[in-house]
Amino acid sequence: MKNQTVDLKHISMALSRLKKPDFYSIQYEQYITSPDIAARMVYEAFLDGFISGKSVVDLGCGNGILSVAAALLGAKSVSAYEIDDEMLRVAAENTGTYHVQLYQTDISEISGHFDTVIMNPPWGAYKTHADLPFIEKAGQVADHIYSIHNSITEEFLDKIYGKIGFVRKKILVSIDVPQIYSHHTKKSVAVSGIIYCVDAEKP
Repeated sequence: MKNQTVDLKHISMALSRLKKPDFYSIQYEQYITSPDIAARMVYEAFLDGFISGKSVVDLGCGNGILSVAAALLGAKSVSAYEIDDEMLRVAAENTGTYHVQLYQTDISEISGHFDTVIMNPPWGAYKTHADLPFIEKAGQVADHIYSIHNSITEEFLDKIYGKIGFVRKKILVSIDVPQIYSHHTKKSVAVSGIIYCVDAEKP
């Protein structure tokens, strides 16, 4: 357990050095996953045996933070998809020294098969159910899903993920959302988040 703790801290520290964008699009509900949360989720997938030596896909990769974590933890391949030009540019800078393939496309156009999905999809605050296309696509293209959501939608998410497969575990986390949009009135707000760990097929 001691070695695991050291490894987790190392991943978190590496992620904290990644570049962040200068602009965030409210249309896509963009915000950067914190290094601690990103490291914890991907490390959880690693401990479960679904990162090292596996094909990993990052849906809506943002600045590439989850993709870098997967690469650092020994993924066989990492495919990262993002639609936004600026985020893709930043992701290219951050993933340049890692084995990550970047693609610019809408979530609906993604195909293929992967071992594991990692993602922090839109939460649906700006556009209701904006997370649904990501969840549905995750169930289509991968065997295992690790995803971050707002915990207030837990009951709804249980039903959606239950249709896709088996919710193996859920991890509650506190997510610090910084003041990045004009309607934000506080420097930062702590939001209750939940990490879903899902097997895409019923046991």
